[in-house]
Amino acid sequence: MILLINPAVPPDSPWGLSKLLPPLGLAYVAAALEQADFQVEIFDNYLHKKPVDKIKEVVERHDPEIVGIGCNSVNYGQCVEIAKAVKEAEPSCKIMVGGPHPSCVPESVLAHKEIDYAVMGEGERAAVELAKYITKRTEATKLSNILGVAYRYRREVRKNPPALIDDLDELPFPARHLLQMDRYDRNIEYLDEKPADVMNVVRGCPYNCRFCETKKIWGYKCRAFSPERIINEIRHLMDNYGSKGVYFIGDNFTIFKDKTLEFCRLLKARGIELEWACDTRVDLVSKELLKEMKKAGCKTIWFGVESGSPRILEKLNKGVTIEQIKEAF
Repeated sequence: MILLINPAVPPDSPWGLSKLLPPLGLAYVAAALEQADFQVEIFDNYLHKKPVDKIKEVVERHDPEIVGIGCNSVNYGQCVEIAKAVKEAEPSCKIMVGGPHPSCVPESVLAHKEIDYAVMGEGERAAVELAKYITKRTEATKLSNILGVAYRYRREVRKNPPALIDDLDELPFPARHLLQMDRYDRNIEYLDEKPADVMNVVRGCPYNCRFCETKKIWGYKCRAFSPERIINEIRHLMDNYGSKGVYFIGDNFTIFKDKTLEFCRLLKARGIELEWACDTRVDLVSKELLKEMKKAGCKTIWFGVESGSPRILEKLNKGVTIEQIKEAF
């Protein structure tokens, strides 16, 4: 079986999520692995906050063939500690690490002998192909052919360039059934309805803000789930988890205007009563679009304004003007 672990944030760290949200990235990877007929479990230590010796007990109890660990630069130290504990508990277990940190600097995680593989970029396809390789389900698969994977070869780190998933609709819904959904923060600021959950429906960013590394994971090409697919996942959340609100986490929810309008149309046509919020840029909205979004239940938009200074906006390479910011508001 495959055990996926989400590390906790160090208790003294000023960084981390402001809310206790489910790890959608791991849930997407888990769903892809389940679709490929792997048995999967998720242990979210961001939720449980167990010490490493307790995580070691979890590993011993599950006896996994593969452990996957989510890793960003904030929990990087915890990721390494967990990898060491896994190898102590199950020396033959293979460890793959994915997320923002290994996507940007895979060499740093592979500097630790306990970590066998780093997954760069989108993890769904790479994790499935890597799991098949490790478990020898596909004898013909060579490690060098698995896109988005970095590994040690003799005295060097070899990196197979990642490939983007063009049709996001091919991905199954995140495996929320592997999470204790009732223990997460299911309320969103400025949304009255509860419980409210999170969805990610857009990947990639064509902009070049100097402070952002989103493209290292999702790429420059912006891709989105189809409006119909989004509606189906909303219904799934409502039917299985009682969701009454949704926050669409992502940088550019309205980047595809036609798709956003179609999504709003479908919400109204299907009679779906939903409060929702999203993230976008000030140059990706219009009065027409905002009116339709409001009619379809949108209550809140988080804009990445960053600064009211033209000089700072230029330094950030934000690509928007003060006039556009004022117009959006």
